[in-house]
Amino acid sequence: GAGVPPPPPAPFEQTAFSFLGSFTGIAALGLIHSQLVQIDDPHHFTLLVAPFGAMAVLLFSACKAPLAQPKNAIVGNTIGGFIGWLVVIGMEMLGLSSMVWLTAALAVSLTIVVQEQTGVVHPPGGAAALCYVVVLPLRTLGIWYVLCPSLLGTCLLVAIAMITNNLSQARSYPQTLWAGGDPQEQNASSPAKTYFQKFMGAGVPPPPPAPFEQTAFSFLGSFTGIAALGLIHSQ
Repeated sequence: GAGVPPPPPAPFEQTAFSFLGSFTGIAALGLIHSQLVQIDDPHHFTLLVAPFGAMAVLLFSACKAPLAQPKNAIVGNTIGGFIGWLVVIGMEMLGLSSMVWLTAALAVSLTIVVQEQTGVVHPPGGAAALCYVVVLPLRTLGIWYVLCPSLLGTCLLVAIAMITNNLSQARSYPQTLWAGGDPQEQNASSPAKTYFQKFMGAGVPPPPPAPFEQTAFSFLGSFTGIAALGLIHSQ
C-alpha cells in the first residue's frame, strides 16, 4: 500500500440522507419498471437492472466524487450500454458469439477506453456493458437498451440525487454540472434559494481525460480480468 489512511465512517445523519436517496431512487425505478414489464411480451422495456445498484452508491453516498457527477453518470452509463450492444453485434457478425468470455472482456474494456478518453469515467457503465452481454433477456431490447434503461434510468437517478442530496446542508450535488465553472454563491438567509442554487453545481472543474498510455493499462487490466473470470466461469 501507499500508506494513505482510510476515510472515517460517515456521520449517521449523512447515512440517513444516503438511505433516503438510494431508497427513493431504486423504488422509483422499480415502480416504473413494474409498469413497463409485460410478462407475455418478450420484447418489453426494462428499467431495473443491476448497474443501478452500483450507481446508487455513487450518487447517494459518494456524491462529491468526480465519478458521481451528472455528466459522468449520464454519458458514461450510456456509453457502456452502447458499447455492450455494439460488441455483441460485432461478435455475432464475426461468428464468435459463442465466445462469451471474449465478448464480455471486450465490452467492459472498450467501455473503459471510451470513458477515459472522453473524461466521463463511471464504473456502473462497465456493468451496463457486461449486463448486455451476459443477461440474455436484455438482448431482446437491441439498440433500445441504450435508451432504456441505460440513458433514461440514469437521468431519473441523477434527478432524484439532486433533489435528495441537496436537502442536507453538508451536501451540494452536483459538484460539477457539465463543464465546471465559477462556484455558485448561496444566500444563507433564504433556505429555499440556497437549496435550488445547489442544482446549478458547486463550480468544481471536472478532471481531465486520462493520458492514452494510462488508458492502455486500463484496457489491459480490465480485459485480462474479465476474460479470466469468463474463462473460469465457462469451465
